[in-house]
Amino acid sequence: MVWKAWKVAVAGLLVGCRVGGPVGTSTHAAGDASMNAEDAAAAGAATAAFQTVLLGGELELVDARWAANGDVVATTHTAVLRFAPEADAPAKLVRLPPGKIAARVAVARAADVVAIVSGDQHLLVSRDGGAFQDLARVGSPASIELSPDGRLVTLDENPSAPNTRLFGLRDASTGKLLRTFDLYAHFDPTSRYVAGRGVVAAVDGSSPDVHTEGAHFAAWVGGHAVLTRGKTLVLVEPKSGAHKTIPLCGEANVDAEGARAITVCRDRVEVIALPSGDRTPVALPPGIGARVLDVSAAREAGDELVLRYGRANAYGEVHDVKLLLVDPRARRAVNAPPIPTRELRDEPTLEPAARARPPHGRRSLQAASRWPVVVLDRAGEPIARWGPESGLAATVKVRARARGIDVTREPLPSDPSASIRSTLRLGPATDAGADEAPLPSPLPEGCVGDVRVRLEDGGVLVYPRDKQPWQAVACLCRAKTCTRAFEGDAIVADATASAIVLLASAQVRVVTPEGRARAEVGLRAGPCTHARLSLDGATVGVQCAHELLEIDVATGKEIRTTPIEGAGDPGWTIEALASGSVVLSPPRHRWISPSIALIAPGTGAPIGRVLLLADGAVARYADESIELFGERTAAARAVRCVEGDTLHPFERCAPQAEVRERFTLD
Repeated sequence: MVWKAWKVAVAGLLVGCRVGGPVGTSTHAAGDASMNAEDAAAAGAATAAFQTVLLGGELELVDARWAANGDVVATTHTAVLRFAPEADAPAKLVRLPPGKIAARVAVARAADVVAIVSGDQHLLVSRDGGAFQDLARVGSPASIELSPDGRLVTLDENPSAPNTRLFGLRDASTGKLLRTFDLYAHFDPTSRYVAGRGVVAAVDGSSPDVHTEGAHFAAWVGGHAVLTRGKTLVLVEPKSGAHKTIPLCGEANVDAEGARAITVCRDRVEVIALPSGDRTPVALPPGIGARVLDVSAAREAGDELVLRYGRANAYGEVHDVKLLLVDPRARRAVNAPPIPTRELRDEPTLEPAARARPPHGRRSLQAASRWPVVVLDRAGEPIARWGPESGLAATVKVRARARGIDVTREPLPSDPSASIRSTLRLGPATDAGADEAPLPSPLPEGCVGDVRVRLEDGGVLVYPRDKQPWQAVACLCRAKTCTRAFEGDAIVADATASAIVLLASAQVRVVTPEGRARAEVGLRAGPCTHARLSLDGATVGVQCAHELLEIDVATGKEIRTTPIEGAGDPGWTIEALASGSVVLSPPRHRWISPSIALIAPGTGAPIGRVLLLADGAVARYADESIELFGERTAAARAVRCVEGDTLHPFERCAPQAEVRERFTLD
C-alpha cells in the first residue's frame, strides 16, 4: 500500500501501517468493503486478526545470497528475508531501521552476520537473525565486504579530498573505525589479513604492511595474496612479507577455489598451480587462442575448464560462439556442448562446495532484481522457486474504465517466448469502454502511437503517454492522412472522443477535436507535469508538484486539491481520476512488476495498492485484506501472512484475509 513515501516510512508498510491506526493493526473484517479513513481513525486501537505483506512494492527484491547456515538471504529495499531454499518455505523477516533503504549488502561466509550500507550512508548489521543495529555513518554506499568470521567489515568512507576514494576497516559489532586504506581491501579466509591494489596488511597491525607497487588484487589462495601486474602474478605471504613472481604468456585468470591461475596463449592454455607455480600446458586447436572470450570452470567436473571463443567482426560484434572443454589432467582440449559452469571469481549466489549434497549437487541462486528467487541444481535446472513471477516481459498498458481498470500486456517484439496479448480486468465489468483505435499508417516522422483515441468526428488522435517536451509529438489522422498536431509549448496529456487535454507548465486547456476551447485555466502551482480527464469527463486532474488540482471543465474553477506527496515513490504520476479514487502509477521505465496505488480524492487517504504480476494481480487494501485477480495460485505467491517476524504462505491467513469483488474506482 502507499500510505507514505516508501523511502521514508516503509517499515510501517511491512506490517500494515495505515491511516488512523497503530502499526500492525486493522479495524475491519476482511470482507467489509465500507472502510474509509474516518472509520479507521475512530477504531485504531483494535488488534488485527491477520497481517499481510506483498512481495513486490514494499518488499521489492534487490539481491539473494547463501547464508552460512545454508539458508537463502534475500535483500529487499527495506528488509532482509531469510528462508530455506524450498518453494514457499516460511521466511524470517528482519526489518531495517525506519527510514533506511538498503543500497549494498554483504553476508559472512562462516558466521550468521548480514551487513548493509543504506542509501543515506549508514552501516547496519544483523547478527544471528536479530534486529539490524545502526552502527555508524560511513561513506558512499558503493561497496561493502564482511570478513568470513563476521567480525570486521570494509566499506567506503568519506574522503577528505574531492574526486578520491577512501576505504575503512571497521569492527562489525561496534562500528568503530580501525584503520583506512586508499584502496578497496579484501579479506583472506582467516579474517586476519586484507589485500588490495598494491598493499597487503594485517587487520590488527601485528605485521608491517607489504606494498606491491602497480599490482592489482586478484584473490587469496593457499595463505597468499595473489595480485596481478601486467603479464605477471605476484604472490605475497602476508606475515613474512615474502614475494614471489610468476611470469605469464597472457592475461591472468585466477581461480581461488581451484587454487590455480589460468592464462591463454596463442597456441596453448597454461594451468598454474598456486602457490607452487607448477605449470600444466594444454595445446589448443590452431587459431583458437586469439579468439577466447572468457574462461570458466566446470561446476562439477573437478579440474576441467571451459573456454568460450568466437569470431569478431569489424564492429566488435562476436559471432559463431563455441565452447572448448579443457582437461588439464589429460592435457586435452575438445569442443563441447554447453555444460554447467562456475565463474572463477567468488560467486555469492553459488552454494559452497562443502555444502553440496546429492541429488542436486552444488546449487545456485537466480535472482534478477525481481521475484522469484529460483534455486537451480548442478545442471542449471530449477528445483525450487520462492516468490511470485513478477517479471512482466511485456509492454503494459493501464486503462481506467467506468468502475474498474483493464491491464493489457503486449509481448515485446524482442522476446518471442512472451505470451500473446492479454487483458486482465480489475473491478466490475459494467463498462467495456471504447477500444483503442487501430494505428494509422504511415505516421509522420516524430509521431509515436502509444495512445490512439478515436474522436467523435471520426478522426484518430495518436500521442505518447506522459511524453516530455523533447520527445515525440501528437498526430491527428483523418481520411488516412496524418499530420502533426498541437505543437508548441503544450503537450497532449489526455484525450477522449470529445475532449483533448493540453498541458503547459503553468496552464491547462481542454479543447474539442476541432480545437475549440472548452476550458482554459492558469495554474497557481508548479511545475505541472501530468493531467487526466475524470472518467465522467466533468473534471480534469492536473498533477503539480506534490498535489493534484481538480478543475471543473464547465466552469474552469478549481474544485478540489488532493495531496499526493505521500502516495508513492518520487516519480509516480496520475493514471486515472474517478469519482471515488485517484489512481497513481510509477514511471514507465520502472514497469517491471509495477504497482498501482489508489487514494481518496480530496484527502489523499490510502485505499489500496495493486501489484501487477506475470500471471495476475494482487490488491492489498488499507485494512490488509487481499483480493486476487487472474490465475489465483500464481497471484497468491506474491502475498505473505505476517506472524511476528515470520512470513508464511498466503494460505495461512487466506480464510480471514481474502476478499472478492471489492475492487472498484467509484
